[in-house]
Amino acid sequence: MSDKPSVKIVFAPVFRKAFQRLRKKYRRIDVDLKGLLDQLEVGEIPGDKIPGIHPHQIYKARVPNSDAQRGKSWG
Repeated sequence: MSDKPSVKIVFAPVFRKAFQRLRKKYRRIDVDLKGLLDQLEVGEIPGDKIPGIHPHQIYKARVPNSDAQRGKSWG
């Protein structure tokens, strides 16, 4: 058994709205985001921690955009 706790991911309403809008332009966004969501569900913390945000821990993670045909930083 893994020592990392599994987590449940809940999307904020503002994220859902933005995601629906982006889905129209980027058809494969579901596939692109799935890898990140899988990591989060098993308790991994991908990305870089953003300092100075208290009391919460916030991380920035880049996800490749397979529709843009460029690297992660351009996606």
